Amino acid sequence: LQETFDAGLKLLPRSSVAQLVRLALRATAAAAMRAFGPEGVKAYNLYAVEKLATNVAVIERFASRWGVASLADELAEPNQLCRLLLSSKLEDILDPQLRRQRYPALELPVVAAALDKYRELPQQAKRQPGWPAKKAVDAVAKQLRAQLASGTAGMRPQDDA
Repeated sequence: LQETFDAGLKLLPRSSVAQLVRLALRATAAAAMRAFGPEGVKAYNLYAVEKLATNVAVIERFASRWGVASLADELAEPNQLCRLLLSSKLEDILDPQLRRQRYPALELPVVAAALDKYRELPQQAKRQPGWPAKKAVDAVAKQLRAQLASGTAGMRPQDDA
């Protein structure tokens, strides 16, 4: 990315390159989120989420070097999904106020779909005691789908106000 955008700076005005960087980050975030969707991976474990979180952090650092306001915000959705999945309080997504505070970029149907694809690894509880068990993930997914079906959860957290 760096080489591409450096070359762009030589050929294009800075504002055009900034827009190009923004669009590239937006496309990168969308690709990461598609991995959790119907056409994405069949299943994942939290080691994959850790790797994705690391990659998103690297891209965020790259974005911060460009000095363009709110550029890293383009990665908010995959960043927040990784934070949620790696948190020890997965059930926070069920609370509208906590969703608005901690996960404002997440669309709830996407979260529910991601939770459905989670697979626990054998011996995971011993190696990573803070990670949720499949049973807990399924319970949160079931409650989230119930909220979506009953209309008590908005499509985006800010809709719950």
